[in-house]
Order: sequence, then C-alpha cells, then structure tokens
Amino acid sequence: MCSRHYRFMLLLAVLFPRPALAEMATLQVGVSPQRPVRQDVVQFDLSAVPRGAKVYRAELLLLRNRQIDGRDDAALVDIEVYPLFSTATGGEPRVSGKPRELKSPWFDRFDVTDAVSQWVGGKPNGGFFVKTCPYWDRQATCLNISYEGPAQNVPRQVKGVEVLHRKGQTFITFEEIDDRSQDASPSWADLTARLDNMDADRTVRYLVFRHDQPIGPGTIAEAELLGEVRPMSGYNVLGRSVDQLIKLHRQRAIDDLDLAKSLARDNYFERYTPDIPEMGEVAIQRLAIEDGRPLPPGRGMFVHHPTKAGASYYAVVSSVDGVANTRDFTSANSLSTAVSETVGTGEPVLQGKPDVTVFFDYPGERLHYVQWAAPPLANLPNRYHNWGLFVPKGYADAKAKRLSVFFHDGKQRYLKPPWPHRQDTVLLSPHDGPFRSYGYGHHESLGTLRSFGQGRVKPFFARRVDAVLGWAVKEYGADRGRISCGGHGTWGGTAALQYALHRPGRIAYAMADAAPDPDPQQTPHQYRHYGRENETPRQTHRSAFEAVWGKVEWGIEAESGKSIWEEANLAALVRSHPDTTVPYISLGSGALHVTWKQQTDLMKAYLETGNGFMGAFFWGGRAFNPLPVSAEQGEEPFEPRSDRPVLGCKPGSHHPNPEFFGPAGQFTTGKRGYGSGGRLNTRPRWDPEDIVDTENRLEMTIYSARKVTYAGSVDCDVTVRNTQKFQPEAGEEVAWKVVPVKQGQQQEGRITTGKDGLIVLPGVRFADPARLILQRKRTE
Repeated sequence: MCSRHYRFMLLLAVLFPRPALAEMATLQVGVSPQRPVRQDVVQFDLSAVPRGAKVYRAELLLLRNRQIDGRDDAALVDIEVYPLFSTATGGEPRVSGKPRELKSPWFDRFDVTDAVSQWVGGKPNGGFFVKTCPYWDRQATCLNISYEGPAQNVPRQVKGVEVLHRKGQTFITFEEIDDRSQDASPSWADLTARLDNMDADRTVRYLVFRHDQPIGPGTIAEAELLGEVRPMSGYNVLGRSVDQLIKLHRQRAIDDLDLAKSLARDNYFERYTPDIPEMGEVAIQRLAIEDGRPLPPGRGMFVHHPTKAGASYYAVVSSVDGVANTRDFTSANSLSTAVSETVGTGEPVLQGKPDVTVFFDYPGERLHYVQWAAPPLANLPNRYHNWGLFVPKGYADAKAKRLSVFFHDGKQRYLKPPWPHRQDTVLLSPHDGPFRSYGYGHHESLGTLRSFGQGRVKPFFARRVDAVLGWAVKEYGADRGRISCGGHGTWGGTAALQYALHRPGRIAYAMADAAPDPDPQQTPHQYRHYGRENETPRQTHRSAFEAVWGKVEWGIEAESGKSIWEEANLAALVRSHPDTTVPYISLGSGALHVTWKQQTDLMKAYLETGNGFMGAFFWGGRAFNPLPVSAEQGEEPFEPRSDRPVLGCKPGSHHPNPEFFGPAGQFTTGKRGYGSGGRLNTRPRWDPEDIVDTENRLEMTIYSARKVTYAGSVDCDVTVRNTQKFQPEAGEEVAWKVVPVKQGQQQEGRITTGKDGLIVLPGVRFADPARLILQRKRTE
C-alpha cells in the first residue's frame, strides 16, 4: 500500500511539477527627501519596484536616537504605526484597523508587506503615520523590500559557507566580503573604533536563510530569513574581562616601579571596571564554535536554535546598502546537502585557557567557555554568553566532588573570581551581560522596539545557569546534593540568593556578603552614610534593578504572574511556602548597609519557618564561611546537603551581644547604625555523612563549632527538615534524645508532629559531638 502510494505521488509530481518561483530582488528605501506632509508621517519612493510586482517581504525599520530601559517612563509607550492609503495633506491622517505589529523573533521592525503590496498594485501611497514612538529618529527610518524581479547591481557574494549542527544548535559560518575582520586579536580600543564606524561608508549585512529544500534564485523567496549578521560577528566583544587588564598591568608593574607605586596608591585595582578607558588595551579574541579552535580571521557567524527536528538547507547572501545578492548561488554560499537538526539548548564551547595570572593563583586549571542561547534561555536569537570555569588540581581524586556557581559583582571578574577556590569544587562563573539579571533575568523587551507593557520579566539568566550547571554535573561527575552558589555585593550577592532560593531541592546552600539585597523594593533611591546626615546623598543600586525590571509602580509581571518586585522579595518567598525546605544560607551582612533591613527580614523568615542559616554581622559584612568548612581549615566537616536532612536552628540566646538582638536592638528593628555586631547559628553543626534516615528512625551527629572565635555550646529549638524517608504523619508522637558520643548529659523527650508535618525539638544542646535520635513511637 505504501509503495503504491509513493508511486502515485511520484506520478503526480511528474505530470504536475511545482511551478518555479520567479527571482527575487531586494532594495532599501530611505525617507523621501521632499518636504513632509507632517513630521509624524514618513513616505517612501517606490518607483524602483515594477508596478504590480509581487511583494514577498516588506519591513519598516524604525530607529531611536537613544536606548530605552526600565528607568524611563517612555519604556511603557507602545509604538503605533499605521499605513496610509490617501495622499490628502489636510487634517489628521485617516487610519483604519489596528496598528502594525512588530515582527518576531527580533521585534526590531514592522511587517508591512500587505501595505506595500497595495501601493505597488496601484493604491495611493500615503506613507506611514507614526502615531507614537519615543525618541524616534525620523531620518534614519527605512523600508526593506523583497519583490519579484531580477536582482541587479548586486554586491560580491559570500563564500565559504559551512554549517555544523550539534545538540540543538546550528552553527553557520562564512567568509565576510571585506577585510574588517582580518585581525586575529585586535585591541578593544581598535575594534571599538571599527564597530562605531561600521556603516560610515556603506552598510554591509549578511542575510542567513533556512529552507526545507535547496536555496537558489527560484526558492529564496520562500526561505525563512533567520537574521541579519553585522560585520565582525566573529569577535567575542562581550568576553573582555577586568581580569585581563589586571594581568596586563601586574605584568607591566614588574619592570615599572612608578606604575607599581601608582597601582598601590590607587587602592590596587579597586577602581577597575569593564568601562574604564584602560580596558581599551585588552585584546579581543575570536569566538570558537569547536572546543579550543577560534574562528580564523575573516569569518562571520550566526547560531540558530531549531524549534523542531528535521533536515534543513542553509544559505548566506551578502547585502550592501539594502541590496542583497539573491542572484548568485553556488555551493560556496548555499548548501546542496541538508543538515540534520535536533532540538536542544546545546552545550558550552571551550574558547581556551585564559592567561590572567601573574603572581598567585589557586592550583588548578582555568577555562573559558561560551554558551550560545535563544528563547527561552534568552530574549532574542543568536545570543552568546561567557563563562569562567576553574577545575582544581586534585579534583579528579577528590573523595567528594562538588560544584559551586560564583556570581560576580560590579567588577565583573568572571575569568579569575576573587572567591575562595576549594580543591574539591569546580567553580563556575557566568558573566551576567549584556543586561544585569541579579540571578533571575530581565524584561524580554530590552534591546527591541517592544514596550515594557508588551511582555514580562523572564528568568533568562537563571535558565542559562541551569543549563550549564546541568552540563557541568555530567562533565565533572559532581554530586547533585553538593551544589552551591555564592557572590559579593548587591549584584553578585543578590544573584546568589535569588538563584538559590528559587531552586529548593537543587541548591544545597548559598553564600552572600557585602550588602546583598533580598528585597530590592525596600531599597530607597538615595541614602546617606550613617552619622553623615549633612553629606550629599549617594545613589543606591535601586535604579540598576529598575533598568532591567521596570519601576515598581508599573507592576511588570514575572513569569509567575506576580509583580517581579514581589517575586524578588525572598523573605515573602520563604514565608509563602513554610513547608518547603529552602537552601541553607551563609549571610555576611552589616548594620551599616542600606540593605540591612531586607537582610534581617530574610533571616527572620528563616527563623519563623524553621529553615537553616548562619549569619555574621561584623565590620565589612563579609560572608561568615566559604561553606563547606573542611578539616584542613580547622573545623570538623560541615556541609548542608540538598539530598540529606537539614536542621533549622533558633538559638535561645544571642551571646556574646544580646543587646544587638533585643527589643531595641538592630537585628530586631532592622535599623541601620554602628554596633559591635553579632552572629546567629554560627555554632550548630551536623555531620551529613553518618546520617541514618529510615522510615521509622532518624539519627545524625550534632556538635558545636570548634573554631575558637565561635566555640562554645548553644541551646536551640531545632526544626528537622528535608528527611528523605523519616516522615511521620501530622499529629504523630515521636520520641527523641541526644546521646553524647563520649560523655555529657543526655537529653530526651517526646514531641508531636505539627500539622505541617514538621518536627520541632525544644532546647537541643549543641556542644561536644552527640547523636540526635528520633524514633516513631509505634516502633518503640
């Protein structure tokens, strides 16, 4: 039956062959130079298009004279564009129907094919009425048209097209038609000058097409235009790092005493950021799409993420000043063999081993990766993101293999993070750009013509971290129960908390210090240092959040449907799911920070719900410990794990600074101010390796920290969480006891499981090692 059906279809194809399409020509038309009817109307001369010709594609490109983000109320204004079919000059333009919609997936132009088709067919060409467009650059507006007809005066064609598909990503590379990409590693200053003057003489673009049949003059009109590639696309312009500049200056200072003195006098790289002029010295490398093999000079690139599996053909054509070479097709620019494609997020590609060390470095290997992304891991197609990765020297032989994600601060040091590098932990460090994401994501309209009212804040960044973390767990054989994250400051520290607390059960613990912000909505726009009420107010980080999330009063939604600012309130997140065991946190905070109130709110939420954390509130507010603390650091091993029981401790006393926590204390009130500080839960520990967790019995070793600064016993109300098998029913009676391993007083009692299924033990003593034992009464 199948064979007869095939022969019948073949006969039909022979008797009634598919008609060949006519050739396609393209042009770009600028705004008519004649005196405009109105400043909000743009007209275009279409005399170059034959009357009645079929219009395959017409796109209206509007440009702004400045970029817009969530700090500007103009970001809420939808662009409204209407075609006009009357050349009347008097009164308000006569429009009908809805405004034109932005064309996906780039949302940087309007599909006006039907309007241009009607004008070419003879209807009056009244142009376009741009009713609203904040910061519109009228003179830069243009119209791209693809129509039926022979392509003429075409530019030199692209050559050397190569296509590689790997795990859901299709890499298309080609030879550019000019010599602007011939340097293997230009300086950032030199490359910036070229990028800024890219279109000074002529506008060169490379158009990437995809089709289910070979692409040529007769089929290109049906092919999907994936995107326009700018010259110099093979350079990793987003990969520059302060770590590279620090290396250059340290190397130079070895032989330059005056420079060495200057660096020391200027606080030794404290002022360095990716935006300082000195970053112009840094060399920009070529991107690699195969591990460790940078693209040769002269090659451009585009990466496509197919949305369904199948076979596809690709072609790349050159375009100069809007005229594309849709006439000349050979195997050099159009595939004659289809590429078999799958659906997936791909894997990061090794760029090389960054040379960022002059003096000290941790023993191990530093690697530089690039991750290509598209929706839903990015808001636009063909995006790429840089990663640093550190593999300790002894990792392969480590008894326990861990992974940790470091989120950078404003210095954006991701190639050589200033973070403790454990010798049993692979350290991943994502570069959070080009938009700040704070461990979550940004508004999907950023970088497009869409308004903030036409979309949501989506967790693009978090999804990318999820993808690379999943890859790294497999690549390095890490224990999924030992995954952690950490970061400094209001960027990196906030990111560590936001990422971890939205991933209960997947992240074991998070470390955050130097003013992380668990609830940015509470942060004012300005502040004065405590005790300096007469000084000029300083700007907080609030506007940086608004830039990517929109203002609070706009009520922009996160993907959950809640306001993104509500979504970012981590104390509310913890309280809203009291039954959920959230990741353990080690918080380094300080009562002088503008984020102090938010930090105390988060710790109180942890205490209220019986979740586990430790916090230290001393000068500088550094993280209490780079968990897990290992024996070689002077402590018994302590490591909260996401796949083992966790204890949420609420101490009965706050030694040695009870005044810091009392009714008028800074912890209780959340008021900023000077103080000797304090600490919470820095003593209670447990051993995750000798736990007995069965249906009827739970045993674990508990003890108090041994480090002199934090030594001493402490009594805590203890909430038992995250048991895997020991799960008594609500209202069930459980017997418990604490039995010292060597000597000491035994504790014991009975407790009734709460309605939420949690067990809360009163006054448990953490001192010398002891076994905490819980037994279901029915099995005694």
